[in-house]
Amino acid sequence: MILVTGEALVDLFIGTATTVGFPAEAVAGGSPFNVAIALGRLGRPAAFLSTLSEDVFGTFLAQKL
Repeated sequence: MILVTGEALVDLFIGTATTVGFPAEAVAGGSPFNVAIALGRLGRPAAFLSTLSEDVFGTFLAQKL
């Protein structure tokens, strides 16, 4: 098992302004977070050790794992 530790974060990409505001897209990110996911996709046993917030962003990140 490979244990990956580090940050998990949400990257927020802002699009071109419109008359009603800015469109945005939230994407799961953080290098260690992405490494843990990639290891799992490669069929390697992996775990991710970090803290996640208890709000909508933390739930979003947990679902991605």
